[in-house]
Amino acid sequence: KSGPKSASGHLALAAICLKRYELARAAKQVPTTEIQDALGHLEDAENADADSVDVVIARAQVFFRQGNITAAEKAQVDAQKLIEAAEKEDQLPTRDSMIDYYVGWMVIANHKKDYTAARAFARRVLMLRPEAALPVANVAAFEARRLVETSITREELESRATEIQDLISRLATFYTDDNLRNKYAGA
Repeated sequence: KSGPKSASGHLALAAICLKRYELARAAKQVPTTEIQDALGHLEDAENADADSVDVVIARAQVFFRQGNITAAEKAQVDAQKLIEAAEKEDQLPTRDSMIDYYVGWMVIANHKKDYTAARAFARRVLMLRPEAALPVANVAAFEARRLVETSITREELESRATEIQDLISRLATFYTDDNLRNKYAGA
């Protein structure tokens, strides 16, 4: 079901509110009601479809934008339970929701300074969006942080060298090819 009264319609309206919030912050303006409006649309979406994992994942994204990691993590756990139940019925969330879900866990892992877990979640996003620069950059960044902040043997570093070089090459391609950069940089 879609339309303004459906869960997907309210999710779309919440996404628009979040985009307005991000644009206001990028313009160094103080966002006013965007987060509250997004939460209101999410509440309407929940009323339309209380068991929607897409709604729960979207709610976590609102909490992340508020900087409320604790509430976001709770929503992520709720989403995980819904995803596990949906898998049993072969009704997985949308690809975009799964990307948001993995990004959510990546942010939480980074917040906890668990760069190995953050890298693993970034890799899942990369699997869902292999053509986008940002997931490649996230995997490379978390790999770099993990290498800098943990003890690693020379053998382990050498075994990872090919993958690290591949990430660097992919990033270089994105940022030296104007067509790719313009098409995928923000994805």
